[in-house]
Amino acid sequence: LYMQLPPQLSEAMVKALQANGSHMNLYSITGTFTNQVMDAAPSVTDGATVIAETPPAVTSARWAGTRAAIAKYSGAGSVDLANDNVLNTWTAMQIYADVAAAVKGTVTGPALQKQLAASPSINPKTIPPLDFAEPFSVSAYARLFNHNVVVLKVEHNAFVATTGYVDMTAIFLRGR
Repeated sequence: LYMQLPPQLSEAMVKALQANGSHMNLYSITGTFTNQVMDAAPSVTDGATVIAETPPAVTSARWAGTRAAIAKYSGAGSVDLANDNVLNTWTAMQIYADVAAAVKGTVTGPALQKQLAASPSINPKTIPPLDFAEPFSVSAYARLFNHNVVVLKVEHNAFVATTGYVDMTAIFLRGR
């Protein structure tokens, strides 16, 4: 069963599946499939396959600054780190701060690439390769700069990465 519902509806769906005694393979994306959804019905969500933009943030050392900022300003556990929007926002803020501090002169595509490559916030284990200078070859998605995903499995109520970054360009171009 593929679920791409808001987290509250995903939570209701897994509770209903659990109440019916259903056991099936679940597939979803992070942002939809959150820690709250896993907590709602662990017997149903264990083994689910989840497509993510980054490796899991709950335990990864790379996301320690994110967790510390959330704990300081919002309270530990107040933000669901299984939500790609949280991680994208944190990453964007960190990269912006790095690049803005180093910008000198006119910013061009190649100059931006050079600044991004020098940014200490970009870590190839947590940030996929991005190319802001080259539009994506599918015109409707010309502004899509991240062609990569990480495949996660839910094991014992936690996300576990089963792959590194997987380039999805060929799949996007085939339209599947």
